[in-house]
Amino acid sequence: MLYIKNRVAGIVLVTDQSEVLYMNSKEKQLVMTLCGDKCDGCPQIFTDNTAESTKQVVVTDDFGNTIAMSKDQFRVLVKGSKEGKLDI
Repeated sequence: MLYIKNRVAGIVLVTDQSEVLYMNSKEKQLVMTLCGDKCDGCPQIFTDNTAESTKQVVVTDDFGNTIAMSKDQFRVLVKGSKEGKLDI
């Protein structure tokens, strides 16, 4: 998978078939930046209401990788976190 990360224009993620999965920051809204004590980059959570319903929440990591999920899937993640299931 090839990706290009550009802090000004947003994030472009391209697969081997050159399919653009995620385009620019005009379509997405930053929800939260997750920075720890010692990190060079910070994972971020975005929403994109213009994306397919199964890909409206996008989580990026410090290395340029992304995970896209539905808002319902994200709610399950948040609920599990509140219940302590993600405490590690």
